Amino acid sequence: MPKFSIITVCKNSEQTIERTICSVAEQNFKDYEYIIVDGASTDKTLELAKKYKRHINKIISEPDTGIYEAMNKGIKLTQGEYLLFLNAGDLFLHENILDIACNELQKNSSDVFYGNVLVLDNKTGRAYIKRIGLTNRRKLFTYTIPHQAAFVARTAFIKAGYYDETLRIAADYDWFLRAILKYKCTYRFYDFICSIFYTDGISNAVGEMPAQVVERKLVQKRYYNFIERKFYNNYISRKIVSLGRGFIDFCVGCGLGS
Repeated sequence: MPKFSIITVCKNSEQTIERTICSVAEQNFKDYEYIIVDGASTDKTLELAKKYKRHINKIISEPDTGIYEAMNKGIKLTQGEYLLFLNAGDLFLHENILDIACNELQKNSSDVFYGNVLVLDNKTGRAYIKRIGLTNRRKLFTYTIPHQAAFVARTAFIKAGYYDETLRIAADYDWFLRAILKYKCTYRFYDFICSIFYTDGISNAVGEMPAQVVERKLVQKRYYNFIERKFYNNYISRKIVSLGRGFIDFCVGCGLGS
């Protein structure tokens, strides 16, 4: 059994797939398997991926209903002890990320081990660190643990189930709440930048906000009672007012548009 399973989900990603594959292949720690789940791309994504087939353990390409069905397919193909999703376009920060994760997990294993993400705006070149930090019930309500920086034990998926494919945007948010709050999966934050996530700017975040808000509210009702939701939403409202011009960054930090 390999220590890690790295899964890349992609569709029509010819502009970004190579940088993601190279980021995985360049890792100095080699006890991992690499799986690519392609959603029946019609561009050169598969052709480019196959150039690196010696670095890839499995490639499947078939239609899916969305990213979460594809991610579930990836989970079911894995054999590793810990899984991480590094989807097309995302990168590990450097070649020693898996070494760091392995060393920390040997010191203190947990069901969910996560770090930080460096977010880069493709349009403006602006960068900031998405840092969730040590989390609690209130922080889990407000923020989404970034899957690009989360090593999840395969046994945690067995315990808590797969991603909810009825959700279009917030199934990763739902899964972490379900795993931690309902199934009591253990979790640990380590303060390091694990990966780089590229975004196309504020317009994308704003465009997705209405659907994201609806789905997040639906998910929150599953795991928080009315009084908790009221209290935490009041906290978020106060935070938005205090942020002023930092409103968009706060929304992205909460998982809106990411």
